[in-house]
Amino acid sequence: MNTSAKNLIVFMAEGMPANAIAALGHPQIKTPHIDRLVGQSAVFRNAYCTQPVCTPSRAGLFTGRYPHETCPDNEHNLPPDMPCLPELADFSDYQTAMMGKWDLGDEVFAQHGFKTWRSIDESRTCHYSAGRDRSQGTHYAEFLRENGFVPDKPPLERGNNPLGWFNHPVDIPEKLSPDAYAAREAEKFIRDSGDQPFMLWMPFLRCKPGPFDAVDEIYRPEDVVLPESVEHDND
Repeated sequence: MNTSAKNLIVFMAEGMPANAIAALGHPQIKTPHIDRLVGQSAVFRNAYCTQPVCTPSRAGLFTGRYPHETCPDNEHNLPPDMPCLPELADFSDYQTAMMGKWDLGDEVFAQHGFKTWRSIDESRTCHYSAGRDRSQGTHYAEFLRENGFVPDKPPLERGNNPLGWFNHPVDIPEKLSPDAYAAREAEKFIRDSGDQPFMLWMPFLRCKPGPFDAVDEIYRPEDVVLPESVEHDND
């Protein structure tokens, strides 16, 4: 084992721009944990993603290739023969894990060098490859069942908000939300890795509205400072 190997954790927050972080300039939004991380980190203030759309942007980040070579839009999967981060070098000494929203195809199936896999997003079942079991749900759906919430809509009818997985009203507490589940699984993965180096991909989903964001009401929408471009007419 290479005892000098460094651990690698990649966080991705769904739909969160840099200008929504207090430490990077927003005058109102409270992001204390991210601010602490910023204070201990190198910050790239002029870094840009290669594509603003979800799947292509993830593909570019993970492969180092332009999105038009991998996933040009949200309707394409990452090709199975396209090397991804854990496959781009010798990480045989590493424990590797994906915990969250993969969004690059075959959502619930471990792939591309990730040995531990915990899926939370059921909105991509239509993007399972030929031969995959399209009734296969996410690990998070099984977690809900274990905690007394049994989704009664089939996977093909579900989206990325678990409140829509039921044919009746449900009140799922924040501690059982997809992101909370993924975070606890990530903590367990890190503990279980022990002295072995690890690589963790942590793409948060941030399902909305309501029950999954207990602090949503700390801001009055009319008081929040928005970017100057919000009201611009791009036509």
